[in-house]
Amino acid sequence: MRLAPSAAPGPSAARRAGEALDEEEPPQGYGTADEDARLRDFSINALFYDPIDERIVDFVDGMRDLRGRVLRAIGEPVKRMVEDPCASCAPSSPRPS
Repeated sequence: MRLAPSAAPGPSAARRAGEALDEEEPPQGYGTADEDARLRDFSINALFYDPIDERIVDFVDGMRDLRGRVLRAIGEPVKRMVEDPCASCAPSSPRPS
């Protein structure tokens, strides 16, 4: 597995619906599925399933990364890991035997 930077920058992982990063930034409301996907840490965590159409919805090429066994941060990888240090631990966690 290899880590790869994203081609398209995404919004901050620390920003969630209804939260503001600081006093100057207004709280965020509900957004679209595409906007939600870009708030995720890794592209494979931004995959959605549409039960009506029975299909996977992929806004950030997560299926390509899954097939290629690539763990790609959405946005700038270093910035993303600073914002969410726990996310940087998950890829290196030992797999169960």
